[in-house]
Amino acid sequence: LSSRASAEPGRYRTARTPYMREIMDALSPSSPAQRVVFMKAAQVGAPLALDTPVPTPFGWTTMGSIVEGDLLYDEGGRICRVTGLSPVFVDRPCFEVVFDDGEMIVADGDHRWPVWDFTNDRPVARTLSTAEMVGRVTIGAAGKRRRYAIDCCAPVDMPDQDLILHPYLLGFWLGDGSSIMNHISVHEDDAEVVDHLRACGVEAEFRLPHWRKGRIANVVIDPTFRMRREDGASFSACFRSRFVTRLRQLDVLDNKHVPLEYMRASRWQRLELVRGLMDSDGTISPDGKRCEFSNADRGLIDAMIELLRGLGYKPAVYHSRARRKVFGRDSRVCESAEYWRISWTAYAEEPMFRLSRKCARMRSIENGRPWKSRRRRIVSIRQVASVPVRCIEVDAPSHLFLCGKGWIPTHNTEAGNCFIGFVMHHAPGPML
Repeated sequence: LSSRASAEPGRYRTARTPYMREIMDALSPSSPAQRVVFMKAAQVGAPLALDTPVPTPFGWTTMGSIVEGDLLYDEGGRICRVTGLSPVFVDRPCFEVVFDDGEMIVADGDHRWPVWDFTNDRPVARTLSTAEMVGRVTIGAAGKRRRYAIDCCAPVDMPDQDLILHPYLLGFWLGDGSSIMNHISVHEDDAEVVDHLRACGVEAEFRLPHWRKGRIANVVIDPTFRMRREDGASFSACFRSRFVTRLRQLDVLDNKHVPLEYMRASRWQRLELVRGLMDSDGTISPDGKRCEFSNADRGLIDAMIELLRGLGYKPAVYHSRARRKVFGRDSRVCESAEYWRISWTAYAEEPMFRLSRKCARMRSIENGRPWKSRRRRIVSIRQVASVPVRCIEVDAPSHLFLCGKGWIPTHNTEAGNCFIGFVMHHAPGPML
């Protein structure tokens, strides 16, 4: 084994695990054994803390709540099934792995990660345990270069959901719509949004009210029908807006949030939801490098972060308070309501908007570095107090599954692969 591929380079040896020798010999084609049955030791595995969140097609669960047969995701965004569980381990050395986007995962020292090693000019793909990376996170004379990085997951895809409102329409209303009615505030130059909303299957009207402040216009979705009497006076009919009725069915009327069926919809449906949110409360930098979404609703911020991570992006979150100047006898600047800002890198090949003035700013992927924005750098690994941990096994071909709120690819336990690797290297032959 080379020094790049192993923490213990040189000829493979079983000095640490002498009980494995007979098993490995029995797996050789020269052995007369026809069948090998082994019981994996309880302390062999790659555990994570029991409270580690894990995304599933039905929402979120934790490592401690997973049962055999549960459905998770692999690093390619495909659904995989849990095929094995370990017992809960205690008194194991545990470490907190911190990533550059603020995500933190508590893992056992033996837990393994699929990382890119940036020691040399060209990164090398390696599989290293948490303990093997401790003390080696930074390199360079000043210790500022981060050595290890993990790819973001591929966009998670699932079958189309039968949604009662088009995701773009819901996202646009969630961003700038009135929380209790079918009115949405827009910029007066964005009259084209009416065409986008009509393409979503609803009627929409663009209005410039006389009482408007600044350059704000109003879009009315599925307006209430009006009828006229014989004397010419008009009155509202008793027909309620179908749009408002569907908002009530989704329980978002006066309760803005993204329903679970939209969070676990297909890739294009979730992307349309993001575009609706971005056309209302999103922007892009003048140079087209960064997309940003700002909102004072923490629930919408969390939903947007989850949507972006499930689409394979790495958003950064910033928290601040709006400042306003108070005039009077003692003029001063004071802080008012808090808000959050999400920033990430995207390209014109997968636009984050429908509005033409915003799409025009997005730069092509040829003028960027997509690999940089689709990897998480490991900032630090520090030992923490031991906590109960466990490991799982999934049927993904890569033996990877997604963990944490950041949808981070990580390894499951695969003790059997060690046996296969030994046979491949020392005694090549057919095996099942």
